[in-house]
Amino acid sequence: MNLTHMLCARVVAGVGVCFIIVIAPSWTAELAPVTHRGQMIALTFLANFGDIALSSWINFDTSFTE
Repeated sequence: MNLTHMLCARVVAGVGVCFIIVIAPSWTAELAPVTHRGQMIALTFLANFGDIALSSWINFDTSFTE
């Protein structure tokens, strides 16, 4: 790996995180029925941050392997 590869990967990851945190809740709010809109947005946030926490724990766990 070199600096160019790392910067490109950082940009791609940043776009993905932007989609998950900014666009997905808005899109969910537009598509969800009025009666379940709050529950759907809460579930979206729970899934997003749950996956972020899971990936952090997996990264921590695999950091001890060679």
